[in-house]
Amino acid sequence: MLDELEQQGLLSDARATDALVHAKAPRLGTRRLRQALQARALPAELIDAALQGTRDTEPARAREVWRRRFGAPPADARERARQMRFLLARGFEAAVAQQVIRESTGPADDEVADEGTPRRAVKMNRARGGQGRGGGPAGAGPGTRALWGLTRARFISSQALR
Repeated sequence: MLDELEQQGLLSDARATDALVHAKAPRLGTRRLRQALQARALPAELIDAALQGTRDTEPARAREVWRRRFGAPPADARERARQMRFLLARGFEAAVAQQVIRESTGPADDEVADEGTPRRAVKMNRARGGQGRGGGPAGAGPGTRALWGLTRARFISSQALR
């Protein structure tokens, strides 16, 4: 049955590769696209051919993904690192991620056009009343210190038993 579908052109690795790239390319970098294609055990030649054009559009796609998620330049080094990790996790090259973030900090605040869409992070922070993850102070949950102390105590006791 599968052979018949392949002969009719209804089942094809090339079509599957193109469909996946077309569907995920706007959100992912070339590395994540390659990983997704390799996870489906597609031939390396098809993967290389399908990803040929994505390298040229990677900076533009990274800018768009960054703009949708953040929309404003990082305020400090911690936020800059967070934005970098976000782009790297999406599969964009490190040089491209650095370029996007560097470009975002280029113009002064009064030169940046406001598109009227609030950033997702700001909305989430406002919903929590300005608090960080877990409802505690920004950056740490309420039980972080207790958990760290417990973990440290277990480590020390396990070392003493040896």
